[in-house]
Amino acid sequence: MYILKRFRSEWGNPKRKVSGYLLSAMMLLTGVTALPAQAASGASAGPSHGKVVAAYAFDAKGPSFADRDARYLTHIKWAFALIESGKVSGAHWRHIDKLAAYKRKHPHIKTLVAVGGWGADGFSQAAATPEGRQTFVASAIELMNKHGFDGIDIDWEYPGVSAAGIAASKDDKRNFTLLLRDLRRGLDAHTARDGKKRLLTIAVGASQTCVDGIETATIAQYVDFVNVMTYDLAGAGAGARTGHHAAMYPSRPGDPSAHTALEAYERAGVPRRKLVIGAAFYGRMWKGVEDGGKNGLHQAAADRGNTTINYPSIMQNYFQKNGYKVYWDDGACAPYLYNGENFISFDNTESVRIKARYARSRGLGGVMFWEYSLDSSGDLLKAIDTGLNNK
Repeated sequence: MYILKRFRSEWGNPKRKVSGYLLSAMMLLTGVTALPAQAASGASAGPSHGKVVAAYAFDAKGPSFADRDARYLTHIKWAFALIESGKVSGAHWRHIDKLAAYKRKHPHIKTLVAVGGWGADGFSQAAATPEGRQTFVASAIELMNKHGFDGIDIDWEYPGVSAAGIAASKDDKRNFTLLLRDLRRGLDAHTARDGKKRLLTIAVGASQTCVDGIETATIAQYVDFVNVMTYDLAGAGAGARTGHHAAMYPSRPGDPSAHTALEAYERAGVPRRKLVIGAAFYGRMWKGVEDGGKNGLHQAAADRGNTTINYPSIMQNYFQKNGYKVYWDDGACAPYLYNGENFISFDNTESVRIKARYARSRGLGGVMFWEYSLDSSGDLLKAIDTGLNNK
């Protein structure tokens, strides 16, 4: 999006046009031909649809970035920086050089440092005081500058909630706003000095409880995008019953879904253009599931669906194999697999294409996904691009 705006601005400059014409004339007269520097280096120009396509890349996975994917990506969020003694730190990273090399080759991709993640403590303590926020902001910006990131993504899961084993306070709701305000001010101060736009984004949960747990409308003024984690809607903390963990729409009245969550954030004051829908590049498996006349859907299970499977493994080992049959829930716009005992909920190329079309048709900011290394085939990323191009 920013690349397109900058291109239009530069091409609209008469001096740019004249220099371009002179260069073309000189090439014709001398018989010299040349490829653009971008093509010569193998770099990609990125997508042309104007929407966000943001990948979370998990350092612990040691992701191997494929050049073929760069044409579809606009942002990569490097996960995760942690909070150590009040300061944001990436000292534990082992593969950050991979991201740096990929960005050098494909400079249109904006990179952000993602701070936090499930079970990451330190937010409540850091945000509680002006001094704590100052330390957090200064260290986050220092880390951003050290590794050449274009911005910061905050993944506090979740303000006021201690379920992940982190500190929580009734004051977190207000303090989260103040933390984002101070981050915005710090990033804008850097922009004022060098003219380079710095991004501030957040990842939020896909439930009404998460919407109510933050000062949504006020926060929307400070952030560029709100990434709604519209996955893990079933399983894990949701209980020992099967369901769609990444449903586009409710399978039944009252069931969680991406549509329900996005509408809740919009009602709470987040402009559509800032909302980013989430896609899952992995599935969840429940074991010990009875058929229940619904091929295992919405049935009690022996576990909470804690087994996760990456997309290529689903397609290679479970999709219409080893007794598994594939089903499609028209209401939820979601696929699932069942073999009479185990149930797998996942996103496939059709369901992520539907999410991307939804983002385009409703004027959302775009699509993000967890996690890049979970689909080495590149099929899901291509499906997102197809949907955002309204195909």
